[in-house]
Amino acid sequence: MATRPTIEINFKQLATTLMTRSERGTAILLLNELNPSIKVYKTVADIDENLYTADNLKAIKNCMAYAPYECVVIAESGTRFSDFTADILSTRSTGWIASNIETSDESKTVYYNPGAKVNDIGVDYGDTTAVWANTSPTVSMENNGKTYTTAIKIQNNCEIKFTVPEDKSSCTFLIYGKQNNAGDFLIDGKSIKADTSGADFKDIVTVSLDKGEHTITRGSKDYQLFGIEVTYSEGAMQEDLATWIKAQENAGKTYKAVGTIANKDCKHYVYFNQRCRNSAGNIVLAVEYLPSLLGIVASCNVTKGCTNFLCSDLKEVVEVADIDAAVNNGQLVLTNDIGGVRIVTGCNSLTTLNGNTATEDMQYIETVEAMDLIRDDIYKVFKTTYQGKFKNKYKYQILFISAVNQYFSQLANEDILDDEYDNRAEIDVAEQRSAWVGTGKSEAEEWSENKVKTMAYKRTVFVKGNIKILNCMENLKFTVTLE
Repeated sequence: MATRPTIEINFKQLATTLMTRSERGTAILLLNELNPSIKVYKTVADIDENLYTADNLKAIKNCMAYAPYECVVIAESGTRFSDFTADILSTRSTGWIASNIETSDESKTVYYNPGAKVNDIGVDYGDTTAVWANTSPTVSMENNGKTYTTAIKIQNNCEIKFTVPEDKSSCTFLIYGKQNNAGDFLIDGKSIKADTSGADFKDIVTVSLDKGEHTITRGSKDYQLFGIEVTYSEGAMQEDLATWIKAQENAGKTYKAVGTIANKDCKHYVYFNQRCRNSAGNIVLAVEYLPSLLGIVASCNVTKGCTNFLCSDLKEVVEVADIDAAVNNGQLVLTNDIGGVRIVTGCNSLTTLNGNTATEDMQYIETVEAMDLIRDDIYKVFKTTYQGKFKNKYKYQILFISAVNQYFSQLANEDILDDEYDNRAEIDVAEQRSAWVGTGKSEAEEWSENKVKTMAYKRTVFVKGNIKILNCMENLKFTVTLE
């Protein structure tokens, strides 16, 4: 069976550190502005100050004060994270994201009339041909100022589709209609009893539905559906950004974010939540300081990390009660230290470790930056230079592997990889042998290592790598003996 090509680059750790560098430095700042725009700034002098409110202009300058490689400013008229996702995806394939927007969950109610098949949040009444109810005499249903005069008869072979979008945290459906005699209808195959105590055409059913697609079908009796009232939560900017970042991580993407949501347990999300005082003596809330932190983490790659970084725009910070406990719980902590306010340690919110794909080293921003860079670089090179352009045979696999090893060598020359270590990639003999055995070639168990290497497996290249990265200095243990 033909399948879509896949490129999987997985990071695992056994007993040694696995990291490399990142120096992309893209900061993506999300702002609420009346007039939408997308701008890329390399210097403060580039900023079009007429586009932004005073607060947003300050946020941009605070970000750029720490000299990220670039600041991508995405301004939208909305305050939900869903207002920004399309722009993010179309503008950059990776980068650090933050916003100074902090919205609270708001309950919204929308009304629907079956007269339209598809409406604004994805309720699809399906193929309504021949399922319109013939009401005689014509009746109408009123609720909360909305009048419904058209109905769909839910009968055999009638399906009504509801799609609750991913950017909605929850939905409650109030379904207005009329059962033909006592009975029920089905939502996702589950029997739903309607309240028949009300007047004609004013039966009400309340049901909570999760994100994704749902289906209403006929139960024991036909049912005339007049309208639907949908109440959903908009979701806060910070919460939705954190959730999106974790989803991107699970999908193998390398977006990262700084935000104010705790307990995300995500190596691509940095949690910060402290009040500060800026150099002018004014109080700065955590969400207000996010643009500055965005500039810091975007500019601090593994070449130096952000541990002990001096936040030059702050005068002081309200310290957490227990710094060690906060760091252990995945919080980026600021402290009042020598010369001003400093980052205690450059950590992300990852707290659940498995000793393999989620390790202690991966709790550090610089480590994840490095892993992401390697993943993105190898993906890009394979995608643009090798995939579909070379036949899958040993000598061409070696061509690719040699390019990767040259890349590792360059990192070692720059004191990113340990030049005392044999950083190298090679054909994954065990995986390739296992693949052949899995096709029924039991004789592959007895093949020599060299024969396995030369027996390229169908359309798949099996490669493994082992590298050691130089960590930045962080801890000091200094024993002095007096004679």
